[in-house]
Amino acid sequence: MTIRTRNQKQPDNRHFVAATLHNWCSRFALTHLSLWERVGDRKHCIWAFPQQDYIAKLPKAADCVSVADHFLLVFDTEKTAVFRDYLQQCRTFLPVCFEAALALEKRSVEEKLWLGLSGEVLNDVDDSFYTKLLDTLITGLPGAEAGLLLLNNERTSKLVIESGIGFDHEYYQRIQLSSDESLAGTAFSKQELLVYNTKTALQQAMASLSPKNRDYLIQAAQWKRMPSTALAFPIINNQQSFGVVVLFGFSDGSCFSPEIVDTLQNVLNYISLLYGRYKNQREAKKTKRELDITYRALRTEHSQLRKTLDLYNILTALSRNNKGINEIMSAMYSTAHTPIVYYDELLFPIASCGTSEQHVLPDHFLKTREARYSVRVKKWQLLKLTEDELLLIIPVVGAERVIGFLCAWINKNTFNDSDRTLLEYSASFLGLESMKRQAVEQTKRQLFGDIFDQVLSNTFNENMLQQAKNLDLNEKDLYTVLICEYTHAATPGIQEQFASEACMKWLEQALKEVTIKGLVAHRRGAIVAFLSFPSDAEKRTIDSKLTRFSTRINQFPGAIKVGIGRLEEGFIRINQSYNDARQCIRLLKKKKSGKVYRFSSGGIDHLLMNHDPDELKLFVEDHLGLLLEYDARKHKELLKTLLVYLEHNRNLQKTTEALMIHHNTLYYRINQIEAILSVKLSHSEDWMNLAMACRIYQFLQG
Repeated sequence: MTIRTRNQKQPDNRHFVAATLHNWCSRFALTHLSLWERVGDRKHCIWAFPQQDYIAKLPKAADCVSVADHFLLVFDTEKTAVFRDYLQQCRTFLPVCFEAALALEKRSVEEKLWLGLSGEVLNDVDDSFYTKLLDTLITGLPGAEAGLLLLNNERTSKLVIESGIGFDHEYYQRIQLSSDESLAGTAFSKQELLVYNTKTALQQAMASLSPKNRDYLIQAAQWKRMPSTALAFPIINNQQSFGVVVLFGFSDGSCFSPEIVDTLQNVLNYISLLYGRYKNQREAKKTKRELDITYRALRTEHSQLRKTLDLYNILTALSRNNKGINEIMSAMYSTAHTPIVYYDELLFPIASCGTSEQHVLPDHFLKTREARYSVRVKKWQLLKLTEDELLLIIPVVGAERVIGFLCAWINKNTFNDSDRTLLEYSASFLGLESMKRQAVEQTKRQLFGDIFDQVLSNTFNENMLQQAKNLDLNEKDLYTVLICEYTHAATPGIQEQFASEACMKWLEQALKEVTIKGLVAHRRGAIVAFLSFPSDAEKRTIDSKLTRFSTRINQFPGAIKVGIGRLEEGFIRINQSYNDARQCIRLLKKKKSGKVYRFSSGGIDHLLMNHDPDELKLFVEDHLGLLLEYDARKHKELLKTLLVYLEHNRNLQKTTEALMIHHNTLYYRINQIEAILSVKLSHSEDWMNLAMACRIYQFLQG
């Protein structure tokens, strides 16, 4: 038969012949004994004694004795003549003995092959089927040291290697053979078992192998060279070739004997049946897997539809019973079980569920790519917060524009698309409810604006007084008027046509934060508001709230000017408060700094605002004219020194520190000022006149 494969031991059914040869070695002092078999024009060793690695070639110094037509004994001994005589005596039974041993081995190979194919390979339906099939063939067939299993790729019409033993996967996965390329392509196309036991025949069979595939094959082989022998047979199912198996021998004496070919021929049909069975089972598993996926998808869809229907019924009932946004958010949270917050377009939280202090929007949220895209296309987006946490942004749309954002903090590992769909669906209810709320607010603003116009025009009637009561305007409460002037740039990130609405919402939110009751509307090119306080409220409490409100206004993210008039009793007497607020706006514009000005904290500026500007200029000229003329002529800064001196209430140290001059320099300048103006700063009357003149000068200069 053939040489031992994968360094495995000879089969047990050779023991009789092996024992006989062992006996000869001892009996005739043989230093070398081997039994060779002729297959065609080649010889290959069957047994070798003493046990040692396979001897590829016949020892040149050894003697040879032919036993029958295709057996050759090779030995080396000092008792050559004696051993030859003994072999001559045994010439009649030795061929029969060897033939019987080979027949037993052939049977053993067949049994081993059938057991392998009928055992682990038969029961295997996973992805290792091809590897186990190939391993069973290489293990069971003497002469096979490595092998490849190739399958036909129907898309490319190429043979690609599915599994390999004795080859590096990194290289053999690059090999793609055409249907007539090399011995594999020939066996595949002709549907024949092909055997090549000589290097010449093998080279001719592999001559059609492309240079690239040849290089890949050599690099993939663990022997780093072309094989010596090869055997290829197709895998056929329903008379169609699906693949091909190629077994290789790389040792010089390797050979696939006729007995091996006959053995393999007997199992080819069974291998094809195994492949067909495996393919059918794979298709069955794939179909089952697809059915399972479909079943799970249908169950998920059914669950989703049920949850959607339940939520729809809940939201519809809430809407029918005039429930608000908070109830809608609670229903959404009970379904999605994830923290959610509903923000308006100014990012003020309207309602929330399941949130904590950590659930806040990232900085510059409206400038993020996801938020801008969400506003532009009115579709949901995901904003990455951490490795596992995402922010789901769902725009709330009303009247074909984004009026807010429904934001959910989700874990990417647990949150699913069905929950997102539910939230996205619920956002439409939020939009409807928000539009309803806005319609009510718009009506209230319109009514308030009408009342405001009638109060300013001193037009009172029963209808107006009734509407005022509907707006909860109590005639005995204390009121102050707020006027807010804004520009479109005052509300960054908001469309220009909604700038007024955005400013009003911001002011309303600020009033809620400091617990001041107020009505806001847009009138006469500006935003106006009534701020009301109970008639029995302490002035200290009112002042504290207005101070906190002013502080909040200074935090507005844009350029606005807000004037707040004085308190008046009853809303029908707020004309003066309105005029005060307008005057505060003018003072803000004159000062060119600050965002809010309260009339009650304005001081002397209000007197100056109501005075004739020409008289104010004359007063400044009378008391500071000579000093102004001197500074202009001499390029001095005596007026600046006087202003700083007055600002620090004649404190010498603070004045010198502010001007960064020496005390003597300050004394010298004060003496100059007194000399030029003919005054004494130590006299109270002179000091008062100069202080008033300086204040008026600063007022006129803005």
